[in-house]
Amino acid sequence: MRRCDMKALRCGKNAPGSTEACHKTPEIRPFRVEHTHCETALRFVAVRRERFKSLRFREECVTPEQSGKAHRSPSDGAAAEFALLSFPVIRVAMPVDPDVTFADSPRPVNGGAGPGRAGAVQPRLAPDSYTDGGATLAGADRPNPRLISNVVFNQLDANGDPIDMPSQERLSSLLWVWGQFLDHDLDLTGSSAASGTATIIPPSDDPHYPAGAIIPFNRSDFLAGTGTSAANPRQYANQITSFIDGSNMYGSSAEVAAGVRDGAKLRITAEGTIPLGVNDPVFGASAITGDIRSNENVALFAMHALFAREHNRLVDELAAADPTLTTAELFQGARARVEAIMQAITYNEFLPKLIGEGAIAEYTGFKSDVNPAILLEFSTAIYRLGHTLLSPTIERMNENGTTHALGNISLRDAFGRQPGLLESTGIEAIFRGMSNSTSQDFDTFMAEDVRSFLFGTTVGRDLAALNIQRGRDHGLPSYNEMREALGLGRVTNFEQISSDPEIVARLRAAYGDVDRIDLWVGGLAEDSVGGGIMGETFRAVMIEQFTRLRDGDAFWSQTRGFTQVELRELWGTTLSDVIQRNGDVTHLQDDVFLAYARQGGGDGADTLIGVQGERNLLIGGAGDDTLIGTSSSDHLFGDAGADRFEAMGGRNVMEGGAGGDTFVIDVKTMSMDTIRGWEAGDAVVFTNTGGVAPLTIVACI
Repeated sequence: MRRCDMKALRCGKNAPGSTEACHKTPEIRPFRVEHTHCETALRFVAVRRERFKSLRFREECVTPEQSGKAHRSPSDGAAAEFALLSFPVIRVAMPVDPDVTFADSPRPVNGGAGPGRAGAVQPRLAPDSYTDGGATLAGADRPNPRLISNVVFNQLDANGDPIDMPSQERLSSLLWVWGQFLDHDLDLTGSSAASGTATIIPPSDDPHYPAGAIIPFNRSDFLAGTGTSAANPRQYANQITSFIDGSNMYGSSAEVAAGVRDGAKLRITAEGTIPLGVNDPVFGASAITGDIRSNENVALFAMHALFAREHNRLVDELAAADPTLTTAELFQGARARVEAIMQAITYNEFLPKLIGEGAIAEYTGFKSDVNPAILLEFSTAIYRLGHTLLSPTIERMNENGTTHALGNISLRDAFGRQPGLLESTGIEAIFRGMSNSTSQDFDTFMAEDVRSFLFGTTVGRDLAALNIQRGRDHGLPSYNEMREALGLGRVTNFEQISSDPEIVARLRAAYGDVDRIDLWVGGLAEDSVGGGIMGETFRAVMIEQFTRLRDGDAFWSQTRGFTQVELRELWGTTLSDVIQRNGDVTHLQDDVFLAYARQGGGDGADTLIGVQGERNLLIGGAGDDTLIGTSSSDHLFGDAGADRFEAMGGRNVMEGGAGGDTFVIDVKTMSMDTIRGWEAGDAVVFTNTGGVAPLTIVACI
């Protein structure tokens, strides 16, 4: 017999408890309950069976100064024998500190005078591969770009119908939306006929383009004085700041920065979207925001509207905290916080999906010798990864999971800022739909909407062919040359690139020789490594680029001067948080880059059952509902009523509401489940306890 403590716990203090003999219990893996009232003493009564003698409780009551710290379970061996209940306070938004505004030390609008400024050159990681003279397109011996697109990227079946190839990791469509939003904060390279043309001629037997059709292509604008010889190849300027600084919202020039503002706030319509200019002296008829590409598609435009709302919300919060703050203090204070949130979402949520957790080393501070400029290989090839993730449909969804009355939008119809398209449903329908829908897989297949209908309804452009041609225009190294420059070693056969026989066959049919493969194509074809979706070539460049962007930024949020309390709050913010506090989306998964199938009930007593093979977002509604999850990680909302939650495996979040809720946890399948809204009258029931009768824990607050 061992002896253990059965203790009633209060917030931050163990009350005296009895000591009993206890039998060895089956292992119950950790779960946690989150509550919001740290000042309330919590007492728990264990309804025990004779053979299940005791239950070990542990409480962590997190103070505001500690909020944002990761929850960790005890590692001692004894704890494994007992059910472990951990009670961190649910993280709620902390108030802003009005003393921290950065008005006296704002980030330079144009990025300052260093290599991350607007207009700075995009350096190369590998030597250029221009055919001759430092300017002629690379890859003279490589196949026609449209031919490669037809052979390698075609995602149609034998009948010409699109094939759905959803993400194997069930990543959501918001992944590519954020990726594009972030890209427009990092780099922009102009092009014009004055820099030369490189028209793509489709093959004579092309199934889409009629005879005589062309795909126009203007070459990129290059720095004056470059491209004169092999020793002086063309170089390209980044027209915007390279930092994660919200330049896509705030601009990279003084003129644009002034034009987007309305006092301390950003200009926004009554419907909460980005306005269009009307003979505007700065923007003309374009959207009044920091980047000229904001209206490329309706989902991207919704993201711009979301972060304009977040900026304005932060202005109001700062003003309420200190009414004496000046317009400059309000604007700069809100902008600095938006920058921090964008950085947090990128490094905490977005990048781990691409390159895996822990791929980038811990931050140790600003390094003046690190060049934060955007690498040419990154902007021209590696970060065009999102084009293969594009789904052919932009979903618009109601809160209960039904399709909006105005329907979904095909991707080919979503290009450009169409007046009323976003206002008709609001940005909320877009975010519900895109967090519900699954992106396409990361591979060498591409939706026909962008492979043949880009910016055109009948005969559009081919994004895959354009990407291939742009790489040659910029003199990028071939796939093998890039691998060699990175120290990864050259491949000698197609099978070394991918384990997928179809991808191998398509690459061989298109190129014939591994040394002819274009960088963008080869990188997409690689098997994933490191816990993310990217292969080793793209992953290596991503790690290099995002390490530089962080370490070479003198205004990086983690060293800029925020209090530790507010910094933890900002870096604990997720994209889900931003969406929910800036609109009418009231139910959303914690990580919106993972697709969750949304399903809602009505006002009555509903039984909602998750779909096997999907992550599920189940919304009970007002009645006494039963929410049954699956073996995946599900998010269950009870709302009002006495609801029953059944967690069947995975890492689940169960959110109770008003009424006595019952949370049923299967001991055999649980990993780390989280309970929110834990109130008096609620109960947790453990089932499948290894021959021991079910155990119930009742809250009696």
